[in-house]
Amino acid sequence: MKLKSLSIILMMLFMSLSTNAAKSMTFLKDGNKINDVIIDMSSQTGRIDYQSNYKVNRNQVWMINYVDANWDFPNERNQLANNTDTIFLRDGTVIKDKIIDFSSRRWVWEFTNTRAVPESQIKRIYFCCTTLPGPYRQETTSPGTPGTINQNRYSVTFLVTGKSIEVPLSYMNAQKTSFTDSLQINTHDIWMINFEDNKWDFPGERGRLNNRQDAIFLKDGNVVYDNITNFSENQQTFQLNRGNPIHESQIKRIYFCCTVLPDVYKGALKFKRRR
Repeated sequence: MKLKSLSIILMMLFMSLSTNAAKSMTFLKDGNKINDVIIDMSSQTGRIDYQSNYKVNRNQVWMINYVDANWDFPNERNQLANNTDTIFLRDGTVIKDKIIDFSSRRWVWEFTNTRAVPESQIKRIYFCCTTLPGPYRQETTSPGTPGTINQNRYSVTFLVTGKSIEVPLSYMNAQKTSFTDSLQINTHDIWMINFEDNKWDFPGERGRLNNRQDAIFLKDGNVVYDNITNFSENQQTFQLNRGNPIHESQIKRIYFCCTVLPDVYKGALKFKRRR
């Protein structure tokens, strides 16, 4: 009798937990999806555990949808925070705060500065700081038009070390620059960004660089000399210290102050000339 009573209690407890649990669709940054119940997130490691024993780190997750299996919500993407997680609740509230834990005892997400929120109240969670990962990008009907969001973006960022990053920008300020694949670097490590191709040798442009400001070469032939303060993937525009914002579709290349040609590229030029 005691064993039977214990089994009934355990069954009721399991049913209670299952009732509180909410199934969700997790969209990973690499394009994969997990349709399962989240049972834990470690506050120390950021690892998210699922009922089916699947495990991922929060850095791999782009978005969790508690409503359906869709991922394309442009109005929500326009509201995402640049430096923390964004949570859309079913009552219309938007929380911008870092998620630090998930409790399967209470079925709530916990944050750094905000009260804990039951997952039953959540529509979607977007993890910082990728607005739309590459695998989810699609061509828009008006690519490259200023003022629109062009999902078919291209750029190559050349670093002063000689390395290059062939991934579009996600965010930039005076200190940090991040890319749509979640890579983050120091902004002062950037020499030039080319929005047209993967070439770096443009001597005619280098002869026009300013030794105090960034130089932005536009597709209409104009050159803007100003200091870039930030870039937002939501608007795909560079904000300038003094001038008007410039949409990236208008730009050929940007040279960041104040290196005309890094040493590693000088060596490459000498090698080319000897040949």
